[in-house]
Amino acid sequence: MKLIEGRLSGYDTAQIIKLAGIYLSGIIYFSLGLVKLIRFKKKQKEVFSNIEQINFNWLLYQIIFLCLVWIIILFVKDDKFIFGSGAVFILWLGYFGISQVNVFSKQDIRLESYNDFSEISNEHFEPVEENDMGPASARLAKIYQHLLIILEEEKPYLNAELKLLDLARLLQIHTNVLSKAINATSKKNFYELINEKRVEEFIRKIKNGDHQKYTIITLAYDSGFNSKASFNRNFKRITGMSPTEFMVHKEFK
Repeated sequence: MKLIEGRLSGYDTAQIIKLAGIYLSGIIYFSLGLVKLIRFKKKQKEVFSNIEQINFNWLLYQIIFLCLVWIIILFVKDDKFIFGSGAVFILWLGYFGISQVNVFSKQDIRLESYNDFSEISNEHFEPVEENDMGPASARLAKIYQHLLIILEEEKPYLNAELKLLDLARLLQIHTNVLSKAINATSKKNFYELINEKRVEEFIRKIKNGDHQKYTIITLAYDSGFNSKASFNRNFKRITGMSPTEFMVHKEFK
């Protein structure tokens, strides 16, 4: 009898440890999931020039929904309710997962590390005084100046799907280096810089009288924007006015 009681005591301890592990794993999963998602949302503007179609709210809902299912499994003893909630979650996850743009597409984002700044051509670079900035900052400034030349001459921002990776490949540098050059020199992120160039392109078009032949939204799309909402939001952020107010104020008729 004592032997059986001893085994039961060990079994109870194992069950407590197992249950604690289950609770802990759920807490860790949900916490890490939310942290990863928040970090990604903050990083979007460092990588993408248009973020309207990059909507990962469904992942936030998935984490919350899975948390609810987890709670049901742990605290509700009705098997039908447990399996029902699990089935609803799987159907919901399948629908919203498949409906996301490019969620299953595979993109090669590898880029060789670039550490030797001396290989970048200095042909178009403005001179930078080493006394004003350290060597690293001076090199970042040169990269940024090179970037501005490419933006002016080749206008890659007209591509609505432009990403930081695309410009890094044009400059033959690592994305981290390019992002640092943009942030340190312009005090802007990639998203802000590219959309400022798109707004400038739109203004050039209306100055040329293109708005007399095409609608405003057509000119916005031709300037690199992929939605009316994105165009209006960025235009007002940069100019302080809506496109219509700007055209009236500047007397573009």
